Order: sequence, then structure tokens, then C-alpha cells
Amino acid sequence: MDKRQELQAELDAVNAEIQEHPLSSERAKAANDLMDRHDGDDEAAIDRDLAAHDLPSRKELAKMVSLRMFSWSRLHRKQVKLEKKLADLND
Repeated sequence: MDKRQELQAELDAVNAEIQEHPLSSERAKAANDLMDRHDGDDEAAIDRDLAAHDLPSRKELAKMVSLRMFSWSRLHRKQVKLEKKLADLND
């Protein structure tokens, strides 16, 4: 296996980890999208809408972010480094 293949395999593994990460879950994405649509609304309205759609509450999302942000950031930093290494091989 050459260097490009090794880097690509490593990048593929990192991308798979990102896809499986709790912050990439469909429920987390849907909750964040819903909150974005409520920009400027009061917190109670947001909480009611999240509950009505059976999505994690703002409190649950905040806890998820605080517990998972380090691993999320680490994966994304690794992804960027690998993408740069692959791009450098193309130059």
C-alpha cells in the first residue's frame, strides 16, 4: 500500500468515526435545525417544539456538546490534517 492509499484509508476511517459520532446523529442535527428556525423566540417555545418533535431538549443537547465536543474537535482536526497531506501529495 502506498502513502496515498494509507492516508486515504486513515481519512476514510476518520470520516466514518465522524458520521457515527453522537453530534452527527440525525436527532442532534434535527434539534439544532429546529432551534435555528426559532431564532429570537423564547426558550419555552423552543422547548415545546423540541418536545413535540421528540427531539433532545436544549439541556440534553448542551450536555451532549459539553461531553462530546473534545472528541468531535479532535476528529475534525485529524480530518483536516489528513486532507492537507493528501492535497500536498497531489502537488
